[in-house]
This record gives sequence, structure tokens and C-alpha cells, in this order.
Amino acid sequence: MLDHDDEHAVKLARSARLQLWLALVAALAVPFTAFANNTTIFAIFWVVSFLAGASGIRDAARATAGNALVMCLAIAAVFIPLLSLLAIGTYLAGISAALKGEGAPPARPAPARQQGAKAAPRPAGSPAGPRAAQGTLPVGLPPGAPAGKGPATKNDLLRAIASVKMAIFNADGREIPDGSVLEARVAPGGPSGMDISPVMRATGGLFAVCYLVDRGDHFVWVNKSELEASGLTRDQLHVAGLFNLGGVINRKPGLRVLPQGSFNGLVMGGDHEASLVLLDELWDQSLKEHYSGAPVVAIPVKDICAFCDEGSMEGIDRLRAIIDRHVKKGDKIICDRLLVRRGNRWHELAPAKKADLPPLEFKV
Repeated sequence: MLDHDDEHAVKLARSARLQLWLALVAALAVPFTAFANNTTIFAIFWVVSFLAGASGIRDAARATAGNALVMCLAIAAVFIPLLSLLAIGTYLAGISAALKGEGAPPARPAPARQQGAKAAPRPAGSPAGPRAAQGTLPVGLPPGAPAGKGPATKNDLLRAIASVKMAIFNADGREIPDGSVLEARVAPGGPSGMDISPVMRATGGLFAVCYLVDRGDHFVWVNKSELEASGLTRDQLHVAGLFNLGGVINRKPGLRVLPQGSFNGLVMGGDHEASLVLLDELWDQSLKEHYSGAPVVAIPVKDICAFCDEGSMEGIDRLRAIIDRHVKKGDKIICDRLLVRRGNRWHELAPAKKADLPPLEFKV
């Protein structure tokens, strides 16, 4: 997985792509020069394909923190005409996909599609602290309203996608009952008499969930007036939202698991990765082969979902580093803590306890 926030990694990836293209062209020419009985030209193309291919594969692996053993095998394959095409082509396809921004949209929302991701929902007023029936919750959420195409219809709402906007941690450790209504006060806006407050509900005891309608180049929140006009209930909207989130997995570019050594990254186009924590079947069945105990996940921003096994101390440390990096950058944070899945639900992962030092012993 390419870290688009790391300038060095991006430069390395671009260099790798250029070298791999050169290597691919040379590798394609090698068989033809062999039949031409011109040893000099054959040697030139073979050397170019090997040197550019080996260097490109090495840089691609370094840029994406790829597996070292696989990298060595691929470099060895570049020695062999024809087999080199497979090794070079595989790495070229991988680094090209990474540079297109799969799973890594720009840090700031843009009004149009950029690097495979859509702009953030357009604001309809100043953010405010959402509240639930049992009191005020420490959640901040930028509300949004439809723009350019009029209010969302019932058919739009049935295609809306459930989206995690914030993880909520109560000071007393209490979970928020599923289905609790979360409110967000917004500045006046929209047509007269229209409530443009986003529809929000608590899900999984931890998550404030909204529902996004795809406007092509950006998303908009489903608001209360639209929900009321549609005749749908909040629960029906939620069920549809989860179904549509699962449907994104089966559309292009689809969901991919990218091994990163001690942890794995999930990439799915850059808009809904963090919201994957809402899909119980994904974690309790589809991804079980990737961890032996319980999964620990980091979802600091909307386009990042990284996980490891709870028994991997190195993996947990790397997940914490991912969160810390985004917090320090001042990004809009969804969750600044690690979550662990137990009993088919997500819970905050307790920080590791420091080992007690043995008592001092003085010899007289």
C-alpha cells in the first residue's frame, strides 16, 4: 500500500513505474532479437530489461513496503527471458494502481473527483455537537445538503451508502444503544421549511453513522426532510445503507487486501474504507483467514482501514503510528484509537500496560 502522504515513497513509486515501463519494452524486444541472430542487439535489450526491471521492482517494493522474499524472487525471474515479462508486468500493474490513488485520496476535499476519490459532502452550515436521546455526545460532524440536483428522492435514499463519521467513546465506558438518534444542529439553509440536518444514528455501540447519496463527483448527506418525504424509516434507511456499502465491495475497483508485513490494508477506491467496520460478515467470515485471534483495526480517516491480529505487537505499533501521523497532520479524524473485535462487536483496545520493574536488590 503506497502512503500518498510520504513524498519520498511517491517519488520512488514514480521512478519505479518509469523503470518498469522501460524494462517491459526491452523484455518484449528480447524474443524478436533472438530470432534475428544478432547477438549484440539481443544482449543490449536483455541487459536493459534486467537492469531496469530489477531496479524498478526493488523501488516498487520499497515504495509500497512489499514483501522482501517476493521481491527477490521477482528479480531472479527478470534474468529469464519471457518469465521476466510476468515479473515486470505484475509489479508494473501494482505500482500503477497504487499511484492512481486507490485507497489514498487527497488530504483536502476537492469539488471534483480526484485520484479515484470523491469530494467530501458539501457543507450546509457550521458543525455542531450531535446529541442523542440520553444527552450530549462528544461528536463533531460537518453536516451537508444536496447541491445542484435537487433534494434526494426515495430511489436515491434506497441507494444511499452507510458511512461512519465518528467513533464515540463515553467517559464512563457505556455503549450507545444501537439505533439511538444523533442530532446535529446546523445553520439555517436550504428551501424554507426544509430540515437539512443530516440523518444520523448510533451503530455498533461506537459509531455515528450517516448516509451518503452519490452525486457523481461528490456525495451529499441524506437529510431529515428527505427521509420524511420518502416515507422510509430510519431503520429501513440503515438496512439499505449497509446493503449498499456491501455492494461497493463487488463493484470496480472492488475490495483488496494489501499485506504490509505485520498488518494488512483494505483498499476500495478511497471513499468508504473506514466504514467497512460496519459490515459484520466481512470481519466474522471473509477476513478470518488473515488473523488467528481477534482483529485490531485502525480507521483514522475515511479512506484508511488497516488491521492486524491482536497478538502482533509489531502490527499494533504500526497501526498506532498510522493514527498518530494523521492526528499530527490535523486531518479530520474519524477515530484516534485502535478497535478490537470481540463477541461480534468492536471495542476500544486498551493501551498496553507497562511491565513492572523488578524490585531493586542491594547487596551489602
